[in-house]
Amino acid sequence: MQEENDIENIVTEILDNIKVHDVRTFKEIEEQKEEVLDKIFNPFLCYEKNARLKEILKDKLKGYEFVDDFDNITHYSNIIMIDTTYFFDFKYRHIGFFIKKTNDVLLLRNFRNMFLKYKINENRYYFKKITNKDKVKIMLIETINKM
Repeated sequence: MQEENDIENIVTEILDNIKVHDVRTFKEIEEQKEEVLDKIFNPFLCYEKNARLKEILKDKLKGYEFVDDFDNITHYSNIIMIDTTYFFDFKYRHIGFFIKKTNDVLLLRNFRNMFLKYKINENRYYFKKITNKDKVKIMLIETINKM
C-alpha cells in the first residue's frame, strides 16, 4: 500500500512539472525530425556524401529531437550538430553538452572537459538527446491521451 502511494506521488510530481514544451509524443518528435532532415538533405541528395549521411543520421539520431528553441534545453543536454556550410559535403558531430546560450553563441563542454563556443547560424541544425526524465513525461502524456 505504501509503495503504491509512493508511485502515485512520483507520477503526480512529474505531471505537475510538465511544461507546454513537454506536451508531445514520440511520434510527433520523430515526424518533426524526419521533416527537418528532409528539408536539410532533399535539395542536395544528388551529392553521394549527403545521401549517405542522411541514411547514417536516421540511425544516429534515434533518441534525439530537433532543437528549434534553445530556451527549452536543460543544462548538460547532449547535442549533435549538422553543419550544412558546404552544400556538397554536409558534416555532423557530437559537439558536447549544453551549458548556456548567450546571444547567438552556444557554450558547450565537450567529452574532454573543454569549453567550446559555437555560433548559431542558418547553416547549422541542432539535435538534443531525449533524457530519461523526458521519456517518462512523454510516456505519461501518451498514456493519458489513450484514456
